[in-house]
Amino acid sequence: MNLGMYVMDDSLEMSVLVDRAIGGSSVVDGEIELMLH
Repeated sequence: MNLGMYVMDDSLEMSVLVDRAIGGSSVVDGEIELMLH
């Protein structure tokens, strides 16, 4: 991930913006996982 990722539902949205490349995924709907070093 080079810029950011977000998760949202019908009423809320959460965004995560980064300033360097990191790993990220969404294995389950409604959840995000970020891997920082």
